[in-house]
Amino acid sequence: MKAITNKKRAIYISIVIILLVTSMYALYLYNKPHQGVENEIPVLITTATNFYQLYSENEGAGDKKFSGKVIELNGTVDNVELSDSTFSLHLNAGTALGGINCSMYFPKNKQIEPPKIGSMILIKGRCTGYLMDVNLVDCIIEKK
Repeated sequence: MKAITNKKRAIYISIVIILLVTSMYALYLYNKPHQGVENEIPVLITTATNFYQLYSENEGAGDKKFSGKVIELNGTVDNVELSDSTFSLHLNAGTALGGINCSMYFPKNKQIEPPKIGSMILIKGRCTGYLMDVNLVDCIIEKK
C-alpha cells in the first residue's frame, strides 16, 4: 500500500510542477513587451500596387514569402477608419477589388495624427496575409 501512496505523491508533485512552470511561462508571455516594427529591416520595399499584385496572382506563394515578415510600402491613402484608441488605413492598390489594409500601432501614451485621404505615405508593418485585402499589422508611418 505504501508504494501506491508514493506513486500518487510523485504524480501530484509532477502535476504541481507542470502547472507552476506553465503559469510562469504564461505570465512571462503576458508581460513581454510589444515587438514593434520600428527597428526591424523590411524584407521588401515596394509600392502598394506591386505588393497587392504579388498576393493576388498567387496567394499561397505570397503567404510563404511574406507572412509574418516586415514590409515597407509606398501608397496613396484611400480610407481612414478611426476608433477610440486606434486607426486603420487602406492603401490604394490600383484595383477596385482590394487594397492594403494597415492596422496602426502606437503606444497608449502617444497620439498619432492620421494622414488625409488622398495623401501619399510610406508605411511599414508586419504582413498577416490576404483576405480580399492584403493585411498589415503593427504599422507605423515612416513618412507622410
